[in-house]
Amino acid sequence: MRNTSNVHTRRWLTRSLTSPFIASAATAALLVVGLNFAAAGPASAAGTKTNTITAVATPSAGSAGGSFVTSATATSGDTVIISTDATSTGCTLAGTKVSFTGSGNCVINFNDAGNATYAAANQVQQHVQVYSANTIHPSTAPTTGLVHDTYSASATATSGDTVKISLDGNSTGCAMKSGNKISFTAPGTCLVDFNDAGNGAFAAAVQIRQSITVRTTALKTQAPLYLTSVTGFVGTGLSLTSSGGSGSGAVSYAVTSAGSALCSVSSGILHASTAGTCQVTVMKAGDTIYLDAKSSATTVTLARRVASAPRAIKMSSAVFTGRSIVTSVIGAHFYGQPRFNSSVGGTRVGVIRDTGQVLTIRVTISAFAPRGVHTFFLVFAHGQRTSVRYNQR
Repeated sequence: MRNTSNVHTRRWLTRSLTSPFIASAATAALLVVGLNFAAAGPASAAGTKTNTITAVATPSAGSAGGSFVTSATATSGDTVIISTDATSTGCTLAGTKVSFTGSGNCVINFNDAGNATYAAANQVQQHVQVYSANTIHPSTAPTTGLVHDTYSASATATSGDTVKISLDGNSTGCAMKSGNKISFTAPGTCLVDFNDAGNGAFAAAVQIRQSITVRTTALKTQAPLYLTSVTGFVGTGLSLTSSGGSGSGAVSYAVTSAGSALCSVSSGILHASTAGTCQVTVMKAGDTIYLDAKSSATTVTLARRVASAPRAIKMSSAVFTGRSIVTSVIGAHFYGQPRFNSSVGGTRVGVIRDTGQVLTIRVTISAFAPRGVHTFFLVFAHGQRTSVRYNQR
């Protein structure tokens, strides 16, 4: 059935606009608005249909230098908005290409606000763990191999790819068998290469190369090594020495335990921060005949150096009964203000100055003190003692 309400409203408004009862232009404007509203009819309802985003699968992980292309569709038919989340790290987005830049957690958001028919879709979010690099982890190779022996090489990569294992073009003395089994065939240097070209999300890994020296006979064991420098002083570097070992390999030293002395070693010189002990190991490199060798950890004791004992040698002059004179004691390693005692009574001594080699003293002797050759006994602060003979006239 035809809706006539808008037609009647339009006719009423038209008559009203031409009526002499319209009081002003403002009233006419209001009537025009009403006319337009009546012509437009009621507002359209918002879209209510369910809208779902479907995004292509993303890699679960990647590495710096890798990338992938993403995309998504929505039930609404709208273009899905793709962006990185505010919390995203380790990646950038350009259009639909995601590039990995470093270690982090790459978070990609997919959104569609909907339209007149479809409601806004629930956000879809995808996470990708990004590693700083695609790294190869090879099996441990022997440093040397004997002719007719074998080595079964294997490796894994961060990417999860199968690592390609091959012999380098400069390799000698070995051959690759099935299942990455390497056979040592003649004296030489066997070079084994490990490679992973990557897979898009993961960049190519840095090549790993293992070097194995192939020999016809086994290397010999060196004679036992011993550390021979086992005592030293704090503040003075201890030159480390050793005995034993075999062959022409270089000797080196390492602190096994810093211990209470807080030791460190540099260029074969051991240093201690305080008195105590530490442990040091001697190492001697192998050569074409001998294997590497290492001593057991040996304890080294570091002590504080005690100053040399003071020593009085002679008096610079005689002293006189009943008088007070300034004289000196000649010697070495004097320190502080030593106390003087005489072998006879009636004598007093005071120290005026100490240079380490000369003690300037004032000697006062009683008139009743006996004349002759007597002895001064000097007692220092640390309990160290020395003595000197003097002539009293």
